[in-house]
Amino acid sequence: MPLTSPPTLAGSVRAAGVGGSLGAAALAGSVTMASGVPDYVGPYEVTPSGVAQTLATAGRRMASDVTVNPIPSNYGLVTWDGSTLTVS
Repeated sequence: MPLTSPPTLAGSVRAAGVGGSLGAAALAGSVTMASGVPDYVGPYEVTPSGVAQTLATAGRRMASDVTVNPIPSNYGLVTWDGSTLTVS
């Protein structure tokens, strides 16, 4: 089977609807907002800790990105090489 270039997608999305083409095929439709999706109510900022943290975002509409802060500089580092435990 010979390789061909993919069809070009051209068109626009407006409040009134969607229109355009995908290769030779015409595209048309409407734009709708999801309804009945609950808002996420919880923290949008997380700092790493020694325990797992879960933000209950599944199936929720979010207002902004989640920020994961850097590990604080006062967190200690514990390493084990099999014979020596080092806390720094």
